[in-house]
Amino acid sequence: MHDLHLNKKQWGWVLSSFIISYGLMQIPLGIWGDKKGHRIVLALIALWWSAFTIATGFTGGFISLLMVRFLFGIGEAGAFPCMTGTISRWFPKSEAAKAQGYIWAASRVGGAITPFVVIPAVIAFGWRLLFISLVSLASSGNPLVFLVSGPFCKDSKYSQFGIGKN
Repeated sequence: MHDLHLNKKQWGWVLSSFIISYGLMQIPLGIWGDKKGHRIVLALIALWWSAFTIATGFTGGFISLLMVRFLFGIGEAGAFPCMTGTISRWFPKSEAAKAQGYIWAASRVGGAITPFVVIPAVIAFGWRLLFISLVSLASSGNPLVFLVSGPFCKDSKYSQFGIGKN
């Protein structure tokens, strides 16, 4: 807030802009994933996330941060609907709840651990550099995940690797 000369009201708008766009776009992006394929939409979400994570590091004030966070929320909104769609395709109904539970648990554990990693990094390197570094780290795995997940996306309901089979 201080670096961008934002007051509390402006900061509230910045946080709200993400939540508003995220909420507005969850259903449309979930539908898009159903129509175009969850794998490709998740890959595009990862690219969108990367672009707006970097853009956050380059914002210069209230308006630019407000716009970037709004656009960030649009892109991120489809992640959980598309992950849920992927689970429904890769796992039989009897195992889908467990798989969904693992995703939700991992996201909550990640959220709990993140402050212990991110806060010292922000103190050491600054918040702008951290946003750029996060993209470098996360983006390095995106192509690998997309390529490796290909065998799971065959025409058959369940993958050739036996996921969901007893």
